[in-house]
Amino acid sequence: MSLVIVETVAEQPLTDAYLEEAIEIALPCLQARGITWLHSLLSRDRAQMICLYDSPDAATVRNAYAHLGVQKRAIWSGEMIPNRCPQPNSADRSVIEAHSPASSAPDWNRIHQQFSQCCTELGVNWLRSYLSLDRTSAVYELEGLDAETIRNVSRKLGTSFDRIWSAHLLMP
Repeated sequence: MSLVIVETVAEQPLTDAYLEEAIEIALPCLQARGITWLHSLLSRDRAQMICLYDSPDAATVRNAYAHLGVQKRAIWSGEMIPNRCPQPNSADRSVIEAHSPASSAPDWNRIHQQFSQCCTELGVNWLRSYLSLDRTSAVYELEGLDAETIRNVSRKLGTSFDRIWSAHLLMP
């Protein structure tokens, strides 16, 4: 089984009623294809979401999303980089999405180490990250992050992030 990450963007904010109905319809379709929903991160404005699945492969998730008619920005296979901090204090999160040219394993490890040090220095709980298998996409799930802290991390690393947003954890 593979970890599959789905990045979605909605044209309108996703209401509780819509999410409940979507889950009720989607779960049987996903389960029939051997896909297990792990958790999702829903943006505070409810316009974007990251969903994580345990699936035979990314193509299986793509087929399920196509069958369900769900809009998505990207679907990719990845690996989880586990947390190195205490358990989260709440279901509120900050999400950083980064997309870049593929980097080698040593380059990624160096960036990972620098990011970890920045988070520690700035008092940010880095809960976990998801890295695409081709090392071109990453999603960082953090706690205790604000706009100024994000700018500080970005400056220290000499990089920029594609999207940064506040989110709430959704569990099955």
